[in-house]
Amino acid sequence: MSTNLELLKILTDNLTLRDERIRKNEYVLRRFFNNSSQLLCILDSDGIFLKVNKQWFKRLGWIPKDLKHRNFLDFILESDKEKSSVNFKLTESKHIVKFVSHFLTKEGKIKKFQWTLTPDREIGCIYAMIKILKHDGEE
Repeated sequence: MSTNLELLKILTDNLTLRDERIRKNEYVLRRFFNNSSQLLCILDSDGIFLKVNKQWFKRLGWIPKDLKHRNFLDFILESDKEKSSVNFKLTESKHIVKFVSHFLTKEGKIKKFQWTLTPDREIGCIYAMIKILKHDGEE
């Protein structure tokens, strides 16, 4: 009987350690996402914003609530929408997709974005990192 109790204790201790590691990893990833100096977001496979980091507010004026459940194309300049849509669809067949488009800030100003999209087909989302460009290069 004591062998079963010892085995149960070992299993319980192992599960506790695993859960602590998972919580720590989640904490580190959350901090990385929220404290990055780059614009980061997660989109669903249709281009709907699921999550944005704090830089969207700091640099563009958008709070997460403004963007969540909206398509990224809603904020793209009309002249760039078709090109951006075509590039976004490339995530269905490519591992990394890069393109440039113009994005509206909360105040209605226009920022030139360089998008880098990485699809995660297993869970059906797309990770995006965006650089804001000046006319002659990166901001």
